[in-house]
Amino acid sequence: MAPPPGAYAPYTAVASSAGVTVAAPPNSMLGLATAIAAGVVGAVVWYFIVTLTDRQFAYLAIGLGLLIGYGASWGAKGRGPAIAVIAAVVALFSVVASYYFITRHYFIEALEAEGFVADAPLIGSFSEMKEIVKLGYEAEASQYLYTIICVAAAAYFGFVGTDRSRFGRR
Repeated sequence: MAPPPGAYAPYTAVASSAGVTVAAPPNSMLGLATAIAAGVVGAVVWYFIVTLTDRQFAYLAIGLGLLIGYGASWGAKGRGPAIAVIAAVVALFSVVASYYFITRHYFIEALEAEGFVADAPLIGSFSEMKEIVKLGYEAEASQYLYTIICVAAAAYFGFVGTDRSRFGRR
């Protein structure tokens, strides 16, 4: 018997070749892979929108969270707490990575505006990267809010999943 629409189901129904329905657990590794792919795409889009417009939007944070959460759920072919945690962790890394490149971009622009030749490596040492991220978060405190929004959205959308039966389709 299928759970009612919108109810949490840790397993998804899969039809076997004999016509018998069996329960299959979500594939967390595939969910992680699709969440990472969604996170990379979303972080690149976030970077370009922020650097081209010089503005951040709450909708970007929600959209990135949705992309990662649904990506994890779709890849895992399931939903639930484990998928929500995977989506939240990937979202955190995606946002921080995006902010690293955004802050690095503005740092190089500021140095060049002062007349310096700025040639920072794309990816530096861990301590250099940490300092750049720290600089960015200290310079723009709203980044904390956008990070929280994105991680929360990813966790939520990973938890509720992409179950279409909730929308009246069976």
